[in-house]
Amino acid sequence: MGKTVVYGDRLSRIVCDTNRKSYCRVSENEVKPKAFKPNKKNETSIFVTSGLAENEIWHLGEFHLCGENKVYGRADVNADVIFGLKKLKIDYNNKPEYHANFLWPDDKEDIQDIAQVIAAEADCVKR
Repeated sequence: MGKTVVYGDRLSRIVCDTNRKSYCRVSENEVKPKAFKPNKKNETSIFVTSGLAENEIWHLGEFHLCGENKVYGRADVNADVIFGLKKLKIDYNNKPEYHANFLWPDDKEDIQDIAQVIAAEADCVKR
């Protein structure tokens, strides 16, 4: 059986140096909706980081996404927020380890609304 995300889990969207200005503003703890918007497959790549040490989280970002010394920070949101959004699902595929995707609806208006809710509840954490 696959892994599951549970209430209270921390879900982290890694922010690379290249996209930091459009995703996250640490000085104001502001996460922008664009940080969570889906790709062309209607997915958003995240990591389930509950219980991981800070250095483990940054390593995931370096090794799987941004490259060494290229991780700016992350946008953290509590899984409870996601569970409250009926049109958004989580696929905890664990490929790579701790990886999951948000699975989005097709409707662009729904996507915009959901991304705004997540961003409003998320915290921008600088490395």
